[in-house]
Amino acid sequence: MCLAWDATCVNTYADSHVLAAATSAGTAAREAEVKKRKKYDDLTQRFHFEPLAFETSGACGPSTKVFVRELGARIASVTEDRRETAWLWQRLALAVVRGNAASILQTAEHEVQQKRREQETGTWRGRAVQNRRNGLREEPLGVGELHCALPSRNPLDDPELAQYLKPRAAPRSVDERVATTQELTDQLLSIAPSCSEVSPGSPRPNRLATSHRCWLK
Repeated sequence: MCLAWDATCVNTYADSHVLAAATSAGTAAREAEVKKRKKYDDLTQRFHFEPLAFETSGACGPSTKVFVRELGARIASVTEDRRETAWLWQRLALAVVRGNAASILQTAEHEVQQKRREQETGTWRGRAVQNRRNGLREEPLGVGELHCALPSRNPLDDPELAQYLKPRAAPRSVDERVATTQELTDQLLSIAPSCSEVSPGSPRPNRLATSHRCWLK
């Protein structure tokens, strides 16, 4: 019997999945596997069908885990490398991440083109007025978050980030002389002479410094 599979990647945060996904991880992928089996139920007489269901958050269904582990073990038996299963999981995870990145970039580009068309046709102004009435803020193209989403410039060239890119002051050298306890006490007494009347005795020696001197000897 030949093997056949069908892969899908469901959006974990879609309205139809977010409630179940918030309760248990991998719920959306598990439901997708069930739907795939029902869809290809007529093929089970001729093929060994396996559904592969992943989520945009990275989770996968239970049948998918079993299939990937079995496939990785069979590849490892041929290549004689036990790391084949781990590499297979890495390639699948990378494919999901690339799909998420492409979806985000294409969505941002579509929103920019749609807003540009609305500005050219004059429909954007009417929608902006309606949004202001509804308490929503609508900014023109090239301003605000939408402009930040465009990779048109290097974010490190932003003058607002320049202050964070300045070199920091070098730390104090270890060889730099540090004031002793007696010197600090004299400075304190010179600032507040009344302290000497309250505690006329000489300051107690620094136990930590004394212990260090003993160890050095």
